Amino acid sequence: MGAISINRAGKVKGQTPQVAKTEKPRKKTGAAAIRRKFNKRTELGWFEGKGRVRLNNNLAHLAKKEQQAQ
Repeated sequence: MGAISINRAGKVKGQTPQVAKTEKPRKKTGAAAIRRKFNKRTELGWFEGKGRVRLNNNLAHLAKKEQQAQ
C-alpha cells in the first residue's frame, strides 16, 4: 500500500456538490412508534391465520398455497 500525497487528500469530498439540509418532521418514538408499526402491519395483513406473524411477503407463493388448500 503506497503513501498518498497530501495534494490528493479529500479529492472526492471536495468534488461533491453541497446540498442544503431540508426540514423533516420529527419521528415518533417509544410506544407511539411501536403502535404505528403495529397498525401498519395489521393493515398489510401480517397477522392473518393463527395469529402468527407472516414474514414472507411473496404474494404469488401465498396465492398458490391458498389454491392448494381449496
